[in-house]
Amino acid sequence: MDTVNSVLSMTFDVTGSGLCLDETHVYANVDDPGSPPDKGAPGRFPFKHENLSTAECVQVDPYVIYEFDLECWQTAALAAHAVVCESMAEPDWQSFVALFEPELGQSTAVMMRMSRASSDGLLSAEILNSGELDGVHGAWYLDVDREMALRNVYMADPIPTYMLSASGEVEANPAAARLVEYPDNLDAVNWLINRDYSGKLSTCGGRYTAGDVQRAIWDLVEDDQSTADIGPWDQCRVDEILAEATSYGEGFTPGCDQSVAVILNPIQATGRSIARIGIAQVPFSDVLAPCELLLGQCETAWAQTLGGDLPFSRGNRWGSYFEYLCE
Repeated sequence: MDTVNSVLSMTFDVTGSGLCLDETHVYANVDDPGSPPDKGAPGRFPFKHENLSTAECVQVDPYVIYEFDLECWQTAALAAHAVVCESMAEPDWQSFVALFEPELGQSTAVMMRMSRASSDGLLSAEILNSGELDGVHGAWYLDVDREMALRNVYMADPIPTYMLSASGEVEANPAAARLVEYPDNLDAVNWLINRDYSGKLSTCGGRYTAGDVQRAIWDLVEDDQSTADIGPWDQCRVDEILAEATSYGEGFTPGCDQSVAVILNPIQATGRSIARIGIAQVPFSDVLAPCELLLGQCETAWAQTLGGDLPFSRGNRWGSYFEYLCE
């Protein structure tokens, strides 16, 4: 949250939760920022967005409130409320997994090359000659055991981190698990890459970088670490990412509007790995028809700071607000 030139910005973000934002409501008194909400339904708050997830599952909803008369030594009383709903839409996992199954007598190997997408360590992976998987995707390194020449074209074995069981259930892919030291954390890696951390504010200070995310991925799956060529990173921010990924990522399965981590293992003709293994962040919407959105059970949620929340002073005290000090 920032207050610059009397502008307040606030973002609702439930990315990677499997939930959709249907309504959001913000209390911010532009004339008297220190005045907390009295009581009343969140629908009566001065700022609100409704019917958000009608055509697609909305997981990020930003607000920009102008003429917010707060000096940077003052404390503002704010309230943020949302109606969040379960997404009932399910991706077609059978069609997705079928993209990696070889036809009779034909190898699944694809051509790929990794490139630097930004100065803060963000990578991209271009997949070539693979049919539905062709295109440029967000990317990360999976291991630190080898080197990779960026922009070199490699033949690679594409391996989805999920597969279908004999009963049709989505489960971890053992072929992916064999390539990392801590395979039980591949679900947390999938959760992490769907959070879009890069550029967001960290409670440690500053904003998360792609280097922070890369280090967190290695912490999750590798027994060795590296700082080479990953861009700027900070241990405190990495620890924040790891704490969330291990708390919320266990058992995570990507949904329709999310991405699947597809391992790209550069190989020789004999099948031996010859370069650093990568991950391509492949959105379902890039390779399959979008799912029809259906909303399930909905709940209300109030935002709070790490210091806790404060109940409304009147009414049944079900609502809450928090305080923000502009620094």
